[in-house]
Amino acid sequence: MKNSIARLLRLNNARFLLAVLPLAASAATINVSTSSQLASAVAGANPGDIIVMANGNYSGFTMTRSGSAAAPITIEAASQGNAVISSGVVELTNLSYVVLQGLGVTTSGGTLIVDGNVSRPSGFALINASDCRVTRCTFKLSGAASGTSWVFLDDNSVSNRVDHCEFGPNSVGGHTHYIFPCGDPTIAGVTPPACRESWADGNGPYNPNMARYTQMDHNYFHDMGSGDGEIIVPGGIGVTGDYQGTMANIEYNLFVNCNGDPEVISIKSSTNTVRFNTFVTCGGVVSFRSGNGSSVYGNFFLCGGVSGSGGCKINEMHHKFYDNYVENAGSYPIMLEDGDYYCTNTFAHAQVVDAEIEYNTVVSPALEVLVGHNSTSPLKPTGCVFANNILEGSGTLYQETSGSSVTRSQNISYSYNPGLSGFIIVDPLLTSIVENSYTLQKLSSSSPAIDAADATYFPYVTNDMDGQARDSAPDIGADEFSSASIARYPLTTNDVGPNAVESFSLSASPASQSIGIGGSTVYAVTVSGSGGFADTVDLSVSGLPSGATAAFSPSSVTGSGGSTLNVITSSSTPAGAYTLTISGTDTSDSTLTQTTTATLTVNTGADFSISVNPNSQTVAAGDSVNDTVNIGSVSGFSGNVALNVTGLPSGAGASFNPGTVAAPGTSTLALSTSTSTPYGAYTLIVSGVSGALTNSVTATLTVNPPPNFSLSATPASLVVLQGGSATNTITVNPLFGFTGSVSLSASGLPGGVTASFNPSSTTSTSTLTFAATPSALTGSFNITITGVSGSLTNTTPMTLTVNPPANLPAGWTDQDIGSPGIVGYATYSNGLFTVAGGGSDIWGTSDSFNYAYESISGDSTAIARVASQQNTSSWAKSGLMFRDSTAANAAYVAVYLTPSNGVSMQIRSSDGAGASQVAVQSGLTAPYWVEVVRSGNTFTGYSSPDGSTWTQVGSASVTMPSTAAAGLAVCAHNNSALNTSTFDNVSITGSQTQPPPAPTGLMAIAGDSQVALSWTASTGATSYNVKRATVSGGPYTTIASGVTSTSYTDTSVTNGTAYYYVVSAVNSAGESPNSGEVSATPQAQVPSAPTGLTATAGNAQVALSWTVSTGATSYNVKRATVSGGPYTTIASGVTSTAYTDTSVVNGTTYYYVVSAVNSAGESPNSSEVSATPQAATAPAAPTNLTASALKHGGKIKLSWTQSSSPNIVSDKVYRATVSGGPYTLVTTLSATTSYTDSGLSSGTTYYYVVTAVNSGNLESPYSNEASATAK
Repeated sequence: MKNSIARLLRLNNARFLLAVLPLAASAATINVSTSSQLASAVAGANPGDIIVMANGNYSGFTMTRSGSAAAPITIEAASQGNAVISSGVVELTNLSYVVLQGLGVTTSGGTLIVDGNVSRPSGFALINASDCRVTRCTFKLSGAASGTSWVFLDDNSVSNRVDHCEFGPNSVGGHTHYIFPCGDPTIAGVTPPACRESWADGNGPYNPNMARYTQMDHNYFHDMGSGDGEIIVPGGIGVTGDYQGTMANIEYNLFVNCNGDPEVISIKSSTNTVRFNTFVTCGGVVSFRSGNGSSVYGNFFLCGGVSGSGGCKINEMHHKFYDNYVENAGSYPIMLEDGDYYCTNTFAHAQVVDAEIEYNTVVSPALEVLVGHNSTSPLKPTGCVFANNILEGSGTLYQETSGSSVTRSQNISYSYNPGLSGFIIVDPLLTSIVENSYTLQKLSSSSPAIDAADATYFPYVTNDMDGQARDSAPDIGADEFSSASIARYPLTTNDVGPNAVESFSLSASPASQSIGIGGSTVYAVTVSGSGGFADTVDLSVSGLPSGATAAFSPSSVTGSGGSTLNVITSSSTPAGAYTLTISGTDTSDSTLTQTTTATLTVNTGADFSISVNPNSQTVAAGDSVNDTVNIGSVSGFSGNVALNVTGLPSGAGASFNPGTVAAPGTSTLALSTSTSTPYGAYTLIVSGVSGALTNSVTATLTVNPPPNFSLSATPASLVVLQGGSATNTITVNPLFGFTGSVSLSASGLPGGVTASFNPSSTTSTSTLTFAATPSALTGSFNITITGVSGSLTNTTPMTLTVNPPANLPAGWTDQDIGSPGIVGYATYSNGLFTVAGGGSDIWGTSDSFNYAYESISGDSTAIARVASQQNTSSWAKSGLMFRDSTAANAAYVAVYLTPSNGVSMQIRSSDGAGASQVAVQSGLTAPYWVEVVRSGNTFTGYSSPDGSTWTQVGSASVTMPSTAAAGLAVCAHNNSALNTSTFDNVSITGSQTQPPPAPTGLMAIAGDSQVALSWTASTGATSYNVKRATVSGGPYTTIASGVTSTSYTDTSVTNGTAYYYVVSAVNSAGESPNSGEVSATPQAQVPSAPTGLTATAGNAQVALSWTVSTGATSYNVKRATVSGGPYTTIASGVTSTAYTDTSVVNGTTYYYVVSAVNSAGESPNSSEVSATPQAATAPAAPTNLTASALKHGGKIKLSWTQSSSPNIVSDKVYRATVSGGPYTLVTTLSATTSYTDSGLSSGTTYYYVVTAVNSGNLESPYSNEASATAK
C-alpha cells in the first residue's frame, strides 16, 4: 500500500480529479491489530493520520473525525484484502476527507437509524460525509438481511468516490443494493404529494439531505445470484428532492454475471451519468426507473444471450441513450415502457417523454427494440427520437405500439423491414474486430453507414463508443470508422478492481507529416489511461531538427484526453526526415513515462509559412472575434494558399477574408459563436493548402459564458422572533468578468415581516435585515433573494423561520455557540422551554450548538426534564450544561439525553482541550430527567425517570470560575438540521453577586395607538423596568416594572406624539444602568382597501355590499360607466358595509369600487365589480305540471318544473272543477316543485295550474293544466 502520499478526489464540473498531496507535518502512522485498537485510533485520528490494519478480523466502527484536503485521514489494510471487517457496520458520519483503502469486507452488516427515523441495514455507511473515498476494498458479504445497502450514502453526503473495489461472488439470499446514494425521504415541514406528478418536473422543494455527486468507477461486480438485488441505485422513488438530481457518475465499471435483478443499475433520481462501463452476461439492464435528464452512453453490453439481458429500459422524461453497443441481448435491447399516471400509486412507471435514442449498435438480439411496452398502461411514449442506430439480426428488430410518438431518422435495419419512415434496409457490412480480448461487430471500410448519419441528431454526440471523434459527417451506429487511436475498449479484470494497474499510453496522429522549410504542421496526441488512471501527464517532444520549435496545447492531460502538438520550422531548418519522440510523464510518479513516435519530413524548394495572430482569443458565448492569418513566402514561394480551419465547437462559425491568399499576404479569420456554443477552450487547426503543399498552425479559442453573477446567502437559514430582527449577508459573486452593481430584493415574505438591504445595490456584499412585527405570521418560509443588473436576473433561496417571542425568563439568554449550519433559537411559555439547536457536535476541541442559559455563581444545581427530543442523529444531544464562557472551545460539564445512546455525561476539562466522555447510561430516551450539581469544581451528573428517584451518571472535576453559565444545550449532530427539543421543570439555583448589565438591542416599532418594544436579555437579570419620556434624554418615567419577558407593548400613547424609551435590568443585587434610547411615533394607519365587493342589479337600482376594512370609520362609493374608470364618488361617509345605488338607468352597465376612510386618510380602491339594472318583467311560467290521485284519502299529488327565470321566490297553486277554470288559489309556497292537495271529494275531477313569483313580486302566466280524479 502507498503510505507516503494521499490521493484526494475533488469534484469539478461533475467530474473527479485526482490530486497527489503530501501529508501534513504532524501526521502519524498508527498500526492496529485489534478492534479496540482500531476504534481508539479512529476516535482520535487527526488530519494526515494513516491507520494501518494488520491482517485479521475486525468489528465495524463509527468514524466522526475529519481530515483535510491537504491531509486526509486514511484507514488501510497492511496487505490488500487481508484486514477484514467481519461484523457490524462501518459508519463515516459528519466528516470529510477520509479514505478507506484495501479492506476486506465479509460482515453481514447491521441496522442504522438514518434520516431521523428510518431503519437502514448497511455494511458501509457514509452519513453527511463529503470528499471521502472507498477504494480497493473487497466485498464478499454473506447472510446480509434483505434490503441491506453494502455501501450506503445518505444525508447530504457530497462528492464521495467508490473505486477499484470488488463486489462478489455473493448470494445473500435477500434483495440488496450494492452501492446506494440516496437521502432523507422527507424535508422538515414539507409533506410529499400524494403522487409524484407535482414534483416530477423538478419544481418540488430542494432537499439538502440527498447524497449528491457520488463517483463510482473501476469497480468489479461479478457473480451475483438471482434475487440479490440491484447493483447501483442512485436515489429512490418518492424520495423528496430526487427530481432535483443526485448527479451520480457511474463509469469504467465491469459487471459480469450480475443476475440479482432485472435492473442491474436502477436510476431513481435525476441528472445521472452512466458511461464507459462493460456488462458481460448480466441478466438485467440499465433502467431509467424514475427521475429525469439522465444520460447513458459509451457502454458495452455483451449479453451472451442470457435471459433478461439487454441495454436499457426507459421511463420518465428527457433521458439520453447513445453510443452504446448491445450484442446478443436475451431480452429487449432497448425498451421504452408505456406509462401510468403518477397518481396511480407511489411506484407508478411514469410516461416516457422526450427520450433521445441515437448512435447505438444492436447486434443479434433475441427480441426487438420496443417502443411502448405493457398494453395495460395508458400513456404511450411521446416526443421521442430514434435516430442513427444500427439494428442487425434475424426476426423482428423494431416495433412501436399504436399511439407512440417517435421521430425516426437514418436508422439501418437489416434484415428486418419495420415498414416505417426513418429506416434504411441495407446490410451495414459489419466486420469482426477483437478489442481487449472481446470480439465486436464494427464498421468495415465499405459500410453504407459511413458518413450517413443525420447530423442534426444530436450535436452533443461528439465521440463514438471507442472514444474516437465523430467528424462533420458522422457515421450511423455506435462506431465511427476512423484511423484515430482507440481511447476506450471493453473492460476486463485487468482494468478494474483492487488489483488493476493504473497506467497510460500515448499515440500520435497522423504518424507522418511533410512540410517545406519554414513551414509548420500539427499532430494530434492522445493520452489513454487504463486501470483507472487519473493522474496528470506532462507532455514533451524530442528529435526536432535544428531551427524548429514545438509546443503542446494543452501541455498536460489529466487521465485520458488529447493535446495538439504544433511544430514550426524556420528558414534555417535543414531538409530531411526526422523521427520525433513524444513523451508523457506522470507528474505523480516520475518513473511512469510512456513514449510514441511520429515522422516529420522537411522538404526543400519553395514553400509557405502560416501563423495566426493572436494565437489565443477569449470570447463570450454569442460574441465574435477576429484573428489575422499570416502567409509567408519561403524560398521565393509566390503561389496562392487556400485557407481552412477545423476544431470549432458546435454553434460556432468561421470565415476567411479573403479565403485564398497570394503569398506573402494576410487574411482575416472571423470567429463567431452563438449563445448555445459550449463553454471551454478549443484548439483550432488553421491550415493552408497550395497544390501538394499543406501547412498548419494551432490557435486557441476560449468560449466563456457572458459576464454574469450569482448570489449566496450566509447563513441560508435564519430565525427571527416576533417583534425582533435578524440579519444575514448577501454576497454577489462575479462570474466571467462581471463588474456591475446588483440591485437586491426579497420575495416570499410572510405577513408582518419586512426586508431591507444595506446597501440596496452592491458589487460585493449587503446586509439583509428582516424585521418582524409583534403580530408577524409564524412558521418557516421559503424566501427568494433576487438580484438584478441590467438584463441579468439571478436568485438564491433561503429559509426564514418566524417564531413567537423568546419571552425567556429574566436573566436568561439564548445564542448559538460556534457556527451551526442552521441558526437555532429558544422560546419560553407556561413553564416550557423550546430550544432548537443545529450544529455538528459538542465534542473535540470546538463545539457547534444552541445554548439557552443564565449566569450563576458558586455552588449550584441545575435540574430539567427533557420532555421531547427530535431525532436528527443517533447522537443528537439535549440536556444541561455548565460552561465557563460562550466561546466555541470553552470548558464545560454536560449531561445529555440522546435518541439512541441513552444519557451521557461529557466534559471539556479546560479551554481548547479535547472533550471526553465520563459515563453513559444506555437505553434511556425522552421524556427523562437530568441533573447537574456543582460543588466547588466537582460536578456530578444524575438521571431520573420521574424526578424523584435519581441515579448518578458520573462525576468529574473541572476548574471553572465561580460565576459560570448554566442552562440548556441542544445539538442536532447534523449541520443541516435543527434538533427541536422541549424542557419542563427547569430549575437552576445558585447565587447572584452583582447587578446585571444594561439591556442591549432595544427596538421600538410604532403602531396605531401603541408602541411595541423588544430587547436582548441581560445576563443575570430577573426582571426589567420600562421607562418613557417625551423629550430625548429624559427625564424618564417608569411605565412598567417587574417585566419578566424581553418584550413589552405600550398602549398608553397618543398617535402623533414622539416617545423616547429606555429599559433597565434588575436582580437581587440591584438595577442596571439604562439601555440605549430608542424612539417611536405611533400613527393611525390608513385602512386597507375593502374586499369582497359584490353588486346585485335590480329594477332601476344596484345593491352593493363589501367586507369590513380594519380601522375604517367610513367608506366612499364610486362609479363609472367604463371599466377601469375614471370613477365618480356617488356616496361618501357611508358607515355601513352596504349601499344601494338608485340613480341608475336600466340597461346601462355600471362599474363600482369602494374605498375605506379614517383619520389617517383614504385606502386604495377595492377591486372593481359591475352590474346592469333592468326593468322588472314577469317570470316565465312553470312547465311540465302533472297531477296524480293517491289511492285513498282524497289527495292529489302535483309536480312541475320550476320557472326558468331567475330570482323565483314562491309558487302559487290554483284549482278548478272545470277544465280551463276559473281557477281558485289553493296555496302559496316557497319556491318548490311539488305539492299534495288534500281534503278532496272522492270521484270529483280537479283541474290545476301553477304560477311562479319573483323577487319583484311579479307573477308568471299559468303553467299547463293538469287534472286528476280524487279517490
